[in-house]
This record gives sequence, structure tokens and C-alpha cells, in this order.
Amino acid sequence: MSEPELSEVLAELRELRAEVTTLRAQVAEQAPPEPASHPLPPQSNASEAIDVDGTDAVSRRHALRTAGLVAAGALAGGAALVAAAGPAAATGPTVFDADGVNPAITANGSSSRDAIHAGATAGGIHGVYSYVSGGNYAYGVWGLANTAVSNVGVRGTGAVGSGVQGDSTSGTGVNGLSSSGPGVYGQSTTGYGVGAQSSSGNGLVAFSTTGHGVTAQSSSGFGIHAESTNSLAVHAVSTNSVGGEFSGLVGINAYGYTQGGIGGTGLHAGGDRASIYIEPQGAAPPSRSEGYNAGDLHVDSSGALWFCVTTGTGAAAKWRQLASTTSAGSFHAVTPGRVYDSRLSTYPQHGTLGSGQNRTLSVASSYDLNGALLNSNFVPAGATAVFANIVVVDTVANGWLAVNPGGDTTVHAATINWSQTGQVLANGISLTLDTNRQITVINGSAGSTQFVIDITGYWL
Repeated sequence: MSEPELSEVLAELRELRAEVTTLRAQVAEQAPPEPASHPLPPQSNASEAIDVDGTDAVSRRHALRTAGLVAAGALAGGAALVAAAGPAAATGPTVFDADGVNPAITANGSSSRDAIHAGATAGGIHGVYSYVSGGNYAYGVWGLANTAVSNVGVRGTGAVGSGVQGDSTSGTGVNGLSSSGPGVYGQSTTGYGVGAQSSSGNGLVAFSTTGHGVTAQSSSGFGIHAESTNSLAVHAVSTNSVGGEFSGLVGINAYGYTQGGIGGTGLHAGGDRASIYIEPQGAAPPSRSEGYNAGDLHVDSSGALWFCVTTGTGAAAKWRQLASTTSAGSFHAVTPGRVYDSRLSTYPQHGTLGSGQNRTLSVASSYDLNGALLNSNFVPAGATAVFANIVVVDTVANGWLAVNPGGDTTVHAATINWSQTGQVLANGISLTLDTNRQITVINGSAGSTQFVIDITGYWL
């Protein structure tokens, strides 16, 4: 080696030594030193580490700079690789290529430090940007955690932006698989806990066998923001717990877009046990002081389902009760059917109903005009009331009948009245049933009569 060449190498070594010293100081400021029980590895002899014969000077400089960077990180006990994306990292990118067998980067963190720590300080700059163009099962980022439930393969936390965001044109934006913890977990204080978009595949796919398919939290933004123009925005499956859990000012905000001329559906729900469960809680909305919007649905602690028809606060909001454990339910009109005729001996109880007598009858079955059975489930189980036509026939003197739910013999009001012997009179009225689909007919008058009951509909 000539004297000028040797001088050039020595100058490069002095320059690199100064850079390594600076790097050591910078890394030491970012992380505490390793405990004394982890001694530093011995340093190699510089003359053995550098091939001075036949090696290009630019290649030697690149190799020494790379060695200095990694050595500085290791000596300071910090992250195995520290990358800062932003104005400070303007010296050019460092490219790592996989060789077909080994990964491009393998980094293992210690018990107290990150294996890779990447930060972005400028708009449009990413701490980690991963792009994949390979075939099936090629991932931009793939994270595996297999030691404890609290371990996370990939975790993203965003103070303003998205903790984790995945974009895809045909595959899946974010795919999380777990055998015990959340498939995907994202936290954010202002932006999205998890943001996923796809133009034809699924925005977000998460599977879990025992935990939640998706767990997402945000203090002011969306827990999950997922969009898909041609498939499912969120597909979350758990075989032993909850597919997805969402909480916030609005637990789930869903909107369906029209696609291919077919109107979109904001929320599609189905289940083997129930399609939707609304948890009963609180007093009935008309008695509360919160602000409500027309279209709100609420189930109060008694199990009553309410629908808000007028936006307002407190008494200004107007509600309709759609159903409850004690209400009649919806009305089902039927082709009129006869359920009882006291004049026919084919009925177990028959004959004139005299003064002071009562008779408990089932209205479940319908019969023809001769008393032959037609339908044993004419009024189905669970019906709470019927609309009936009560007819008195062959009346004697004057009198009245009252009809109550089965077993109730207390007279509350008259159902039908007659004024003389030989009348035929009818009255249409709704009648409440007991749980066995029965009514009790009471004659509290001095007269007597035969009677007929026809049903034209029921509430269920």
C-alpha cells in the first residue's frame, strides 16, 4: 500500500471513530446503560476488521459506518435498531434486502428495551412503512406473540392519528389472529384506535378462540374506523367470547353505501340465539331528563322497548312504547273463528249460564258451527289478548255478563247487557287472556242466557 493510500485510510478511520463516539453519546442520552452484569464485548483489531487490499474505499466507508451505527446501539444498551423518520434523518435511506432465506431485519429486544423503535416527526412521514407486492401470504408487517396473553405481535398507539392503519386494494387491510388475547388491539386518544380500508377485500379481519375478536379504544375519536367498498368493513370472529367490543359516546357508527344498484345496510346482525340484544337499563325514557333524538331505541330496566318519535330533552322528547313484558304486543288479524257455543253439547261445559254462575273457557281452539274441532292452535301460545265478538242468545229476563282473564271472578265492568227475554245481541270487545289462553265468563245478574264467542284476531 502506498503512503497516500495509507494516509487516506487513516483519515477515514479517524473520521469514523469521531462519528462512533458521537453516536455513543446520542444513544446513551436516549436509554439507560445496561447493568454491570452485562459486560461489553471485546473490540476487534481495526487492521483485522478491514481488508486494505483490493477493496474499494467507498465500500469500506459504507461498511465501517454501518458497523459503527450497530456497535453504538449495542454498546449503549439501547434498541437494537433506532430509526428516526423526519428532517433529522436526511442523510439517505438504509435499505435491507432479504436473501430468499433470511429476513431483511431480525431484531430482538431486551427485557426493558424495544427491538425496533421508529418515530415520525414530519407530516407524511412514517415511522415504519411497509409495502408488499408478492403473492399469497406475503405480509408487509407480520407480528407474532406467543409467550403470554399480554404480549402483542404488533401494537400501535396514536395520540392524534391512528394507532394502526391498514390499506389494501384487494386483500385485507389489517389481519389479526390470536388464540387467547385480542386479534387486533388499538388505542388512541384523539384519532382511530384501528383504521382499516379496503377497496375489494375486508377492511379488518380478526379471529380469536377465547378472547375478543377486536378490542379498540379511543377517548375522543373512533375506536375502529373501517371502510370497504365491495366486501365487509369489519369481520371479527371469536369462538368463545365476543366478536367485537366497542364503547364510546356512540358504541358503533355504521353506514351502508349503495353498491351495484343495491341499497346499503347500516347494520346487519344475525345470531343462533338472538339477532340483537339490547341490554335493559334505567327508568322509562319519558320519566328521564336526558336529551334524545327521534329514532332512538331504548329498553328500560323493566324490559319495555321504547321508540323516540320527537327529538327533545326530558319531557320535550316524545316516546312510544313498542312492547313490554306486560303489554299486549302486536295485533294479528285472523279469519273469524268460533271458539265456544254454550248451546252445543260437544263442548265440555255447555248449557245456559244462570244467575250468579261463572264459566272458565279456553279460546285456543276453533270449531265449526256444529262443534267439530278445526284448529287446536287457533290462538297461539303466548297470546296476551284477543278481539272477540260476544253474542247472547235465548236470554231470560234482563241481565248482563262480564268477561275477565281466566280465573278472575271479580266483576270490574259489564261486557254485554240484555233487557228482556228472547233477545239475540252481540258486542265486539278486546279480552285479556291468562297464560293458558283462557277467559272467565261471569253472570252477575238476575237473568240467564246462552252465549257464543267468535275470535277475529289476537295480540302476540
